Amino acid sequence: MGDPLNFLFTPFSSIFLEKLLEQIEVTQTQYDQAQRAYKSLGNWLDRDKSTLRLRSPSVYVQGSFRLGTAIKPSSANGDLDIDVVCEILGRKSSDTQKLIKDIVGVEVKSYADAHNIKLDVPGKRCWTLLYADGSKFHMDVLPALPDAEGRRLLLEQHQLDT
Repeated sequence: MGDPLNFLFTPFSSIFLEKLLEQIEVTQTQYDQAQRAYKSLGNWLDRDKSTLRLRSPSVYVQGSFRLGTAIKPSSANGDLDIDVVCEILGRKSSDTQKLIKDIVGVEVKSYADAHNIKLDVPGKRCWTLLYADGSKFHMDVLPALPDAEGRRLLLEQHQLDT
């Protein structure tokens, strides 16, 4: 039996796979909208009047968008799920998960109000911004504290996502 990964595509199967990918890939417009949205949130959290400014907020995507593997929702009325981390300075020994979520939540709510974005019912660990129907995506904002440097280096040495 030959190598299972060594197979030839017929012209028909190649065309079929290309068409399939076109149907499930996130469009450049959707990608650009999502990128603008999380960068806008990051700018808001780091603005002069932000209650988080002294905690040096950093907002970045994670999950399928970060890996470049995001796909369109399976239904026409489904939203694209954008997962972002809002990392702020703090101490795990004194800043509880609830405190971190609450202080990030104050600014996420303020951002939503200022930009006329609906805020979903808060989840246990994150805040969800529901963008207008035309955008067809929502953004989950997960508050976090930075990992200890040693843990981060260990993960990077094993080529794992920090």
